[in-house]
Amino acid sequence: AAATADCTDGPSGVGDYSGKAEDEGADNDDEEEAEEEEEEDEEEEEEEQDAAADEEGEGGEMTEEEQALMERLRALEAEKLQFEAQLREEQSQVANQLSELQGMMGALGLSSADLAGLGLGSLA
Repeated sequence: AAATADCTDGPSGVGDYSGKAEDEGADNDDEEEAEEEEEEDEEEEEEEQDAAADEEGEGGEMTEEEQALMERLRALEAEKLQFEAQLREEQSQVANQLSELQGMMGALGLSSADLAGLGLGSLA
């Protein structure tokens, strides 16, 4: 996936990215990592397909059982990608909720020590 941020050449000749709010930085990092993982998954899938094609070329056509297994593998890989995307979305939502809660705590003047006294120290 292509980056949507503006890119200008900085003094080092390397692109400087701008155009995103600071509080979105963590989400952007998560999204970038997710995109990299997805690209790696796609590369692995292509390698597996190439390996399967090589095997097919050496031993003739794949048997019906092998074809069924390959179809099942592709379906499972697609399902895995969907679950990973859902997980990334849910992680982003939880991070946003945590950030909102921390802001509310700050506005109320609550500290980590206050939460620990209530038995909620793990939220701090």
